[in-house]
Amino acid sequence: MMEYREGYISAVSHRGTAEEIEPGFYDLMLLTCGWESRSIAISRVTSIQCNRAAIICFHDASGRKGYEPAFLEALTEYAGRISGGQAIDVIEHNSSDLDGMAIRLVEKVVEVRRKVGKPIRVVFDISSCPRYYFLYFLGVGMKGRLCESVTFLYSEGQYESEGEYEKEVVEYVATTGEWNTVPIPGFDGIFNPEGRAIFLVSVGFEGARYRSVVTRYEPDRVLVLLPAPGFNEKYTRRAEVACMPLVEEFRVADDDILRIPAGDAVAVWRAVSCAAARYQGENVTYLAFGPKPHVLGLGLHGIVDQSISVLYRKPEGYTRKEVKPTGVMWSYALRNLALA
Repeated sequence: MMEYREGYISAVSHRGTAEEIEPGFYDLMLLTCGWESRSIAISRVTSIQCNRAAIICFHDASGRKGYEPAFLEALTEYAGRISGGQAIDVIEHNSSDLDGMAIRLVEKVVEVRRKVGKPIRVVFDISSCPRYYFLYFLGVGMKGRLCESVTFLYSEGQYESEGEYEKEVVEYVATTGEWNTVPIPGFDGIFNPEGRAIFLVSVGFEGARYRSVVTRYEPDRVLVLLPAPGFNEKYTRRAEVACMPLVEEFRVADDDILRIPAGDAVAVWRAVSCAAARYQGENVTYLAFGPKPHVLGLGLHGIVDQSISVLYRKPEGYTRKEVKPTGVMWSYALRNLALA
């Protein structure tokens, strides 16, 4: 368990199983349905209840579904059960329209906030949720005083791969085409024309892409956020190998490599807060490319430090990769102290 507080947000992380999730009652539950079987791991959590629930899912421009219909059926049944039989909203949108889906998500939160008549309590399973959406939600929900508290849930995954680990580093590619970076509303930062460009890159398995994206910006200094240890020893090694081209290209000093457990968003928040403090007055940008808990940790610091900007990577497409749940589930319980 890790606890941390900065500004108007406090958070506690906990690692356990679905059966060990703390009991709670929420005004709104948000779920994400994908093609990974990990997206239905949440259905093993029986300790929470909610008044309302919504399920996020996607299709591409051609209309092809980005989720398994059987998983949507399972999540709908689960959400109905823990919400006392309430109707479940399914929010389906074109995966290439980032802002369109984000706006629909926030509209649901605003709708519930109005019905309740005060800031709400939300539980959000981000195991299969694209990073852009839970960061967008975090920025609007907490900074916009819509949420009194938010509990994020995350199921650790077993990633599909074959062969020796050197081969796996090359083969495990979850995206297709070029990456473009897009800003996330609420994480715009404050530009100092006299400051240097400092990039902190959250990394995972897609190593070659990190270097090509960062090179476009020609930053003055690069820091690396490495998931170490990973969910297992093999994943730790794969991430280390994948980030080496970036480390070598920008001569990243060992002191500038932050090694934080892959699943602990709160530990990341604390670590990057300390690292960013060394660069006051500079233009610090977080590149949110790595594990979702690491990305969440970057977002937590970004909402309390207005000088930080956060960028998301938008690929041309995604490859269908099965990610099975390992049985380990994390919770990150956030409180908005400004509303206490």
